[in-house]
Amino acid sequence: MGSKGALLSVLLFVFISVCLATDPKDICPPKDLIKPCYCEKSCTNCHVSLKCDNILEQEDFTEVVRKSSDYQYGTFELRKSSVQYIPASLFSIQKITSLYIFTSSLISWFDEAPQVDDFDVLHLNEVRMSRSIQWDLFSGFKSIKRMSIMHTTLRRLDDSFKDNIPKNLKELKVYNCSLSRLHNDIFSSFTELVTLELDHGKIQEIKRSMFPSPCKLKRITISQQRIKELPGDIFSNMPDLKELQMVGNQLGELTKDSFASIVPKLTTFKMHGKYS
Repeated sequence: MGSKGALLSVLLFVFISVCLATDPKDICPPKDLIKPCYCEKSCTNCHVSLKCDNILEQEDFTEVVRKSSDYQYGTFELRKSSVQYIPASLFSIQKITSLYIFTSSLISWFDEAPQVDDFDVLHLNEVRMSRSIQWDLFSGFKSIKRMSIMHTTLRRLDDSFKDNIPKNLKELKVYNCSLSRLHNDIFSSFTELVTLELDHGKIQEIKRSMFPSPCKLKRITISQQRIKELPGDIFSNMPDLKELQMVGNQLGELTKDSFASIVPKLTTFKMHGKYS
């Protein structure tokens, strides 16, 4: 009995150790608990994702979040749905660090401003907002690493964006969003920004004051816009810039001043064509 008891104690210790070592974000809730949504783990090193498709009632969505309050997820995905908002508790209780929304309608981002210490990805693709984008609802985010907005109406980036989005943002992509206006110093305080892609919009002007100085940007893509000229100092004090693409604008003659300091260091340089 003594040896059996010792063996049981060892097995119990191992079991408890394994349980304690398991990341809460690697465990899916029971399927019935989160219907009509579902949970999946898409790769070996990924955390689990909560995914909701074709949700048309806010109550159904909120109930799924409430019932799974004992679980955590790495990512939340919403597809082909129409809801009022994303519950802020997904950030505070379920601890999601990435949010993807595809082909869906919302009235507002969140029911209240979430308080988030570390966030990885915000991705919007074909999202229709009943209200204009409320950047102030991101005021509680201490960190966002990557943000991409595609096929979603975003006509301007102004002080509200600058004042509320964390300044440690590393990557921003805006594609086909009818973007036409940039505040004069819109990215100047985003000192960690390394990738900026603003494609297929209506931007007519860019200025050096829009970027930090010095600037850590490694990749700039501002293509299929309506830019007619570039300031002579536009790429000054950008020692890390390696990729530059400004295809499909209305640029005429390019001055040597704009490119002399950066062309020798570039690994990708594309600047041709006209906006159509």
